[in-house]
Amino acid sequence: MAKISASKIKKAIVAIEAQRSKYPDAPRLKFGEDPKLRKIKHDRNKLLVESLESAGLDTRKLSALGKQHDTELRRALDKYRAQEEFVLSQRNEPVRGNTRGLRSA
Repeated sequence: MAKISASKIKKAIVAIEAQRSKYPDAPRLKFGEDPKLRKIKHDRNKLLVESLESAGLDTRKLSALGKQHDTELRRALDKYRAQEEFVLSQRNEPVRGNTRGLRSA
């Protein structure tokens, strides 16, 4: 495998950022909305669960841990957002009123 120098990587990043800045409002891809991709993901997960269960792994415990992780992640995110809201509310900047609607969008 050929080595890629750090300067080439930096140039590629700069080129990507330049391209992205040309189209700032370009819609992001939403992979969860494509029915074909959803079916592939569902089939993959089903096959994975079956193989893990046949190997002796308790997928219910694994699923419970995943849900617990998601809730803790959501809590941490809410806490971070509340802290940011508080910091912004302490500032007396007139710009804050104009950007409040943009943050929720």
